[in-house]
Amino acid sequence: MERDEDMELTRLYEGSGLFAKIIDTPAEEAFRAGFSIKGNVPGDVVENAVDLLDWLHWEEKAAVAVKWARLYGGSLVVMLINDGGGIEEPLRLDKVRSVDGLMVYDRSIVRPSPVDMIDGSYPMPEFYKVFGRYGTFTIHESRCLIFRNGKLLERLPSWHLWPWGIPEAYRIYEALTGAETAHGNAVRLLDKSIQPVYKIHELSKILETMEGEAQVLRRLDTVDLSRGLANTIAVDMKDDFSYLGEIPAGVDKMVDMSDQLLSAVTRIPQQILFGYKRPDHPNNLGSHKKDFGSKKDKRIRIHQHRDIGLESWYSYIEELQKGMVKQNLWRLLSIIFQAEVNAGALPRLPKFDVEFLPLWYSDDLKQAHIGLKKAERQMSEAQTAAMYVGMGVVSRKEVRRGLKKARKK
Repeated sequence: MERDEDMELTRLYEGSGLFAKIIDTPAEEAFRAGFSIKGNVPGDVVENAVDLLDWLHWEEKAAVAVKWARLYGGSLVVMLINDGGGIEEPLRLDKVRSVDGLMVYDRSIVRPSPVDMIDGSYPMPEFYKVFGRYGTFTIHESRCLIFRNGKLLERLPSWHLWPWGIPEAYRIYEALTGAETAHGNAVRLLDKSIQPVYKIHELSKILETMEGEAQVLRRLDTVDLSRGLANTIAVDMKDDFSYLGEIPAGVDKMVDMSDQLLSAVTRIPQQILFGYKRPDHPNNLGSHKKDFGSKKDKRIRIHQHRDIGLESWYSYIEELQKGMVKQNLWRLLSIIFQAEVNAGALPRLPKFDVEFLPLWYSDDLKQAHIGLKKAERQMSEAQTAAMYVGMGVVSRKEVRRGLKKARKK
């Protein structure tokens, strides 16, 4: 049963562009801004570590690991560490010389070793068996980075997910199906609501003849053939061809409600998930039916709604960074720094932390930037006015009059 579930998840990811975007977008956004290393680490060591991460393609492979964790519930990154031991042996930190590669495997092809819970605790697996495309191997957990999509519930019946997380499809499948059905039905309803009509002159008289029915059918076949081959339809002067129909009411609301539900369960804003903005949506700058009072109040309220939506989105990405990426990146860097210690470049393993750079800037920073630009413009205008006064182009009285008008505006 678990293999069938994994194959279904794979088919869903390969066959649904919308589901693939739900899986990929947060993972890609988490690595967009980059990170910084804080602590008492020498600058040259930090630079060497960043260069090594680039050489290892850390961001690309970690993004893939996050995607597979969201898709299957978990993923495994195998660190190829040169410490003189085999991959099935525990990592020897005092012998680490280099990190030579990173390999990503999704949860569906990884099997954790069983554990004994004699003392009542819940220890983690010591080994992971990988059934890769090019062979099967067993690796010790100390050489692995584990990516989990959240935490499992104690009562979750899917034991094959231990010790990973929950696949994202478990939570969003119904909303995803509803959104795809709503969009598909909307297109079919629009197609069915438009009916081509061919008005044949004196149709009743033609049908009264022996060959009337066959003649009408031949004429209809000719019209259908011309519709399929060209944009122009040739009819008799007294005949008529037109389209009749009425767009069903409420189709747009049905589609919008399904989109809002999918956006809510995925925590991805509609403008990011679907790549468009409805003109009357409260998250957009534009016309809005609700009256907020003055035009200024209206702009402020809509701007606040938009910022709240984006703030929620970036808060979600920050949660993903902290819960899935930060600890793994810190562990990889600590092994890289340990190699520097073993090589004599560092006296001891430094204390450091990893901080992700902000994905967006708050309104305070925006207002400060606007205020700075305004002050620079006012200074430029004052310098220009002083120069004109010195040249005798304008008088001081004219400058004061212009300042009074500017204050009134």
